[in-house]
Amino acid sequence: MPQLNVDSKELKLYLLKLERLSEYAVPVTVRNTLNRAAKEMKSGGLMQKQFEDNFTIRRKSFIKSHTGYKPESFSQLNINSMKADAGVIKGKSRAGDDLEKQEIGGSVKRRQVPYSDGSSSTARIGNSFSKKIQSKFYFRKYKNLKLGSHKIGDNAKIVKTNKSIKLYSKNKEPRTLYIFRVSATIKKDPFVKPSGLQAAKKLNYFFIQEAKKRLKI
Repeated sequence: MPQLNVDSKELKLYLLKLERLSEYAVPVTVRNTLNRAAKEMKSGGLMQKQFEDNFTIRRKSFIKSHTGYKPESFSQLNINSMKADAGVIKGKSRAGDDLEKQEIGGSVKRRQVPYSDGSSSTARIGNSFSKKIQSKFYFRKYKNLKLGSHKIGDNAKIVKTNKSIKLYSKNKEPRTLYIFRVSATIKKDPFVKPSGLQAAKKLNYFFIQEAKKRLKI
């Protein structure tokens, strides 16, 4: 999260008034200001919008369920140690953890990737790259299959190798569902940091609003 800097004449005036009010007035105001900025990133939709601008959206609820914010609790009076966090929830899922790595780029270990030729994907709804995985092709259904051929019905079979999982159907060309990779390179494409910079633009506004509440003006 960006820092709150009381560096304008207006903010300094409110700061002086708060200091005269009580020893808790400034810490409470700063805490609430930081919390509102973090909440703005999550609940205000800043991260959601930035995510939608950056990535292909297959499940709109994904970013909502994999991001959150942690407010600063009033457990200290030292405003220099206060912080409120917003971003990706760590450890919720591998997809979420990979998303967090997208902020800085690098490589991630992966066991399977839904196959795509760039515009279509057999495993996805309507063979569309922009859609979710079809339930009948969820990877968990094939995760524990041994390498080799596995019959699925009268006219189809799944063939699993060290490199891929393919679907063979009668009178149709083989279709690749998944490919296996040792690792994948993730291009740096942050959405949390830009959201934080947008929230930072409102810090002064939030501070003044919270100060007015304390001063009852």
